[in-house]
Amino acid sequence: HTRISAHELVSILRSAAGFEPDGDSALSQAWLSSLSVAGTDGTLSSRFRAGEVRGHIRGKTGTLSNAIALSGILDFDPQRPLAFSLVTNGDAPLSKGYVRRAHEQVVGLLCRYLARTRKPDAPGAPPPPVPQELPAEPPPIPSTDLEDLEPDSALDDEAAGQR
Repeated sequence: HTRISAHELVSILRSAAGFEPDGDSALSQAWLSSLSVAGTDGTLSSRFRAGEVRGHIRGKTGTLSNAIALSGILDFDPQRPLAFSLVTNGDAPLSKGYVRRAHEQVVGLLCRYLARTRKPDAPGAPPPPVPQELPAEPPPIPSTDLEDLEPDSALDDEAAGQR
């Protein structure tokens, strides 16, 4: 009967990962090291195995009869690590594979956004690789033309702890 929102989970993740100014870096590193790595180990060993996303997610999964969750840290752009939480629940259970693939599509879109809005590391540095789209088993999520998106300074300020 404990209820927690995805927003609250992200706040916990940000704190545990050391994104808050008063964090303990040794504790944050120990906590991050305890998480599964996408495409490599733990509950994420068979997920996110394709393309550039592999190895760039440290996360935790959770599954109940009517709820499936994926939360973690996406470090695709080291200048802007992203804490995220996806929680899908409802009265009628959906196929676990369907929900997990949908979560992977959302994370893929986040990676593509981060790659396309990344600031160059140095003048003349090549842009980072853009992750390929993940295969779509469920109906594809309507896509936005990410080429036209501009970096969101409000999100960047929040990620940097300025808000």
